[in-house]
Amino acid sequence: MTYKKYREEELLEYLLSYAKIESFYITCLENSSSGLISYFDSTGKTWCLMEDNDDLVEDSVEFLKNHGAPIFEKISDVQEFEINWMSRTLGVPSAADRPNIDA
Repeated sequence: MTYKKYREEELLEYLLSYAKIESFYITCLENSSSGLISYFDSTGKTWCLMEDNDDLVEDSVEFLKNHGAPIFEKISDVQEFEINWMSRTLGVPSAADRPNIDA
């Protein structure tokens, strides 16, 4: 696969220094030129990857898209994905599974 500036091996090494590839997801908001890269760490906490190198960000987004990372255009979809991921991966109950304490 050809990327703007970086080789696939370099991108893989860079991203793996943060998390497993399957832990990444992309948010493409209107005001974002290439997309925001986020990931879950080993404890289930979410992080947004902040990088000053625009070429590296652009190539990383393309790399993740090519490797099946989920892509979201709305924050509400990101929040739902995060809750479902934590439920599936960490056994944290989803909103639907939690008891209604207000009843």
